[in-house]
This record gives sequence, structure tokens and C-alpha cells, in this order.
Amino acid sequence: MAAQLQKSENELADARELVLIDDPEMAAEAAREVERLEATIAELEKRLKPALLPHDPLDDRNAIIEIRAGTGGDEAALFAADLFRMYTRFIERAGWRRETISHSEGSLGGVKEAVFKVSGAGAFGAMRWRAACIVSSGFRRPRRRGASTHRQRRSPCSPKRKRST
Repeated sequence: MAAQLQKSENELADARELVLIDDPEMAAEAAREVERLEATIAELEKRLKPALLPHDPLDDRNAIIEIRAGTGGDEAALFAADLFRMYTRFIERAGWRRETISHSEGSLGGVKEAVFKVSGAGAFGAMRWRAACIVSSGFRRPRRRGASTHRQRRSPCSPKRKRST
């Protein structure tokens, strides 16, 4: 792959020289060749980069995933259930095995808590970057026609608004 990348870079240098010649047909053909070679080089670099990185010995370990509904009642439990189903499908498609450690159902088909172990080649390496804390602010009925159905909630990180008098 490295030899192919070097060959493409040499061809790109030659094609860039041909773009500068006086013949418009040859320059147009060389410009198309430059575009093609740049795309090829980008793809080769993308494929070559993982091959250059060393394999992390922790990647083949098992992973333990915890999903908790948190504050938010039924809506949070429903979201946690969706997240649990999503991870279950992801694990099955990757060919890994899921072993439930703890599972607590909520109302309306939600999940209060789900803790499970993922076993398989590369499980920890793929799952380690999927940590998140997600806030779902929920929905409510509009008070008047045309009102927003999503709750307006100010983030603790956002600046305070000035009140007009």
C-alpha cells in the first residue's frame, strides 16, 4: 500500500507539471488526472493510517456497559430502553456476545438500569469511546396555537439573558 501511495504521489507531481503547459486540451486532461490522483491519495492515506498505528493490547478485552435512566421519569426510562436496544443490535451485528449482569424494567416499557458485559474480539476497543451522558428535556403540550412543543431549557453553561425593562 505504501508503494502504491508513493507511485500515486509521483504521478500527481507529473500531472501538476502537465497542467502548466500551453496546450489547453493536454492541460484539461492533466487537471482531471490531478483530481483523480488527489482522491486516490486521500483514500490510500485513509487506509494506510490504521495499519501504521500499533494495536492496543486492551482492545481485545471484554467491556462492561451501564445504561441508567437518571432523572426524567418515564421519558428517561424510554430513552434508556431505546439506547439498550440500539447497543444490543450493534453488539449482535459485530458478532460479539452480550451477557446481562443487571436489568431493571421501568414503566411503559422503559429501562431504569441495564448493565451488561460484551465479549468478543475487539469489543473493548470499539466500545471504549462510546461513553456519554445524554440529557433529554422531554416534551409537553403546547399552551396556545403555534407554540413550541419542546421545553425551553437553559443550559447551565449558557450565558444569562438580559431582561429588557
